[in-house]
Amino acid sequence: MNNATFKLSIAASVLLAAVSTASAQSMKAEVPFAFDAGKTHLQAGTYSVNWERSAGGAPLVRIHSVETKKNIMAIGRSERYHSTPAENVALQFQCTDGRCELAGLRTPTSDYTFATAKPGAGTRIAMVVLRPDRAE
Repeated sequence: MNNATFKLSIAASVLLAAVSTASAQSMKAEVPFAFDAGKTHLQAGTYSVNWERSAGGAPLVRIHSVETKKNIMAIGRSERYHSTPAENVALQFQCTDGRCELAGLRTPTSDYTFATAKPGAGTRIAMVVLRPDRAE
């Protein structure tokens, strides 16, 4: 790799990182039930929710408990873009037999889905609308 190509690669990486960081969104969620996100169990409470793109383009969601200060990162399994902006930003949970797990995030421009257990006959979907985080 010659010197000019190396410098262009570094510049592109820095630019991509800056764009990813600048596009981060932050909102607040009041989740009224305990839930699982990935392999982490979280209690009902107030959460700060941030989403952005990784350097590789994957959707990343960071969920931070205001009460316990616990953080988790969830990588979106898939993403579907909206043709018109969504009115509400919301977390979607899949609840089966009293156990809820993070299933999705609806943003103004797209829907992210996360890996969950296979839904059963009694599975219900719960939506928690996010509001702007005034702490920023």
